[in-house]
Amino acid sequence: MIKKIARNKKSILYFLKNAPLAIITSSLSGFVNYAAILFLTAQASLEDVGQYRLLMSYFVLMGLLSLVESNKVQVRASASEDMTTTASIFFARTYGMLFCVALTALAVLYDRQTESWGLPDELLLVSVLAAIHYPADMLIANFQAQKQFGRLAALTFLKYLLAFSVLISALLMGYGVVFATVLQLATMSAINALFFAYWLARPILGAVTWASVNPLSLARQGNIRDAFTLSVAKILPSTLEHADKMIIGFFFGLETLGLYTLAFSTGRFIYNALKPAFYIYYRHYVDALPAKRLLNYVMIAFSLFGIGLSVIFYFCTLYIPAFGKFAGAETVVYIFFLSYGIAMVDAIYTQSYGINKNADTRHFLIANTTVSLACYALFALCAALPAKWAMIACALHYPVWHAGTVWVLSSLRMKAKG
Repeated sequence: MIKKIARNKKSILYFLKNAPLAIITSSLSGFVNYAAILFLTAQASLEDVGQYRLLMSYFVLMGLLSLVESNKVQVRASASEDMTTTASIFFARTYGMLFCVALTALAVLYDRQTESWGLPDELLLVSVLAAIHYPADMLIANFQAQKQFGRLAALTFLKYLLAFSVLISALLMGYGVVFATVLQLATMSAINALFFAYWLARPILGAVTWASVNPLSLARQGNIRDAFTLSVAKILPSTLEHADKMIIGFFFGLETLGLYTLAFSTGRFIYNALKPAFYIYYRHYVDALPAKRLLNYVMIAFSLFGIGLSVIFYFCTLYIPAFGKFAGAETVVYIFFLSYGIAMVDAIYTQSYGINKNADTRHFLIANTTVSLACYALFALCAALPAKWAMIACALHYPVWHAGTVWVLSSLRMKAKG
């Protein structure tokens, strides 16, 4: 055992040094959202929690039009110092978000004339903020490829500290949750733009060619086609993260949505915090997929961890009065905790599959579409179920999604190999 540790000393030290930084970088967004949910639960109402969650969901869903999965292609490009491809990705993301703003404007105009959808008054402003935020949000992939985890963690911490401070300050000053949430999004977008201007704007502008600006030329570039394929493949699964909440809110109201959001966020929080520890290996995944033995170890370790969390949560509901807020949604939390093993395997396998230079990106489209349709079948049950069982049905999409994605991707890979 000692000899084995000695042989892997370099890898172990690399993990211990950089994994905490990767966790900080990638978990801060979820931490801020969860902290906001806990604050609103304690100081306001579950209805306010639901309103906050809806606005954040709109913002994230808009970001899907920014070729959100182009970060995987950017890791490849940054690893080989290919700024021309990085420039192409930036302009492709920008065009996608301009399309999003135009689409949102048309939707808001139609809704004002027909009063059929009940879209928030702030939706167009949220789309403009998204159009600033997402094209500029390229530092993570760039610094990951360059292994600058410390700098990335520090900048990310500063960004979310300021955004969260603005949100809480606005709420404490008596402003409504909608106004405070818009201020939070505006702060995040402004900071992203500043970071981009300082670190990436000059090298990107220096690498600009007609092919990286012209939409028709972009569409013919292999890297952009890969980014488009990965992003289209991600649309259905990404909507799953938000469709369940919109469905719960539509059928059962904002208060039930707030309860589901509290349970969902609690069940996912620790997983979201730990998953980024493996991001430090992104650069290695370009050349090789993770070994099956590693995935088995991860499955066992995190399944046992999830069981332990479930036991702790159970006793908390018995003896800590504050956990009474979860009444009616405890099962949702258990579903997420007990799925940690397969969820972590999916996180490692799918991320490495998307980055690996020899992987077929079309496999993502097939896997994501197939499994997403199965999850939406679960969501369809909500129309015929009472609130408690509808929340359980929505939560079950989590293990179905992760297990199904790993199974379909691995099956396609084995079939392609022959």
